[in-house]
Amino acid sequence: MNSETVQNNLRQAFFKFNKDELHNNEQRYPNLVGIIMLIENERLGYKELSLINEILPNLCSTGLDAVENGFEDFINVVQAKSQKSDVTWQEILKSFDYQPEVRKIERMLEQPKPEDLKTSDDDA
Repeated sequence: MNSETVQNNLRQAFFKFNKDELHNNEQRYPNLVGIIMLIENERLGYKELSLINEILPNLCSTGLDAVENGFEDFINVVQAKSQKSDVTWQEILKSFDYQPEVRKIERMLEQPKPEDLKTSDDDA
């Protein structure tokens, strides 16, 4: 099987999921329905689509809603994890689940420390 055949099979698998599970529901899942546009715009490669095709069928409607609501985080995690040769869909979901916590930690680290808030009056 050549590369073009694999790519076409991945697209067809996504289209089938989109039709059967998402019901092409662009109102409820505009980001998920639009994943194929990310492929066509070369923002996502076929390795990422392969992982997405593994992940989405394993999600319930609550999981699909979470991915839709945190779509950029989901795509970023898929892109980062796809660089590993042995990544699993479970590992991607775990990383995706931690993204809100990661952002909280990043915000805490960006806040100035109390000792950094000293004014010139405190130094006198």
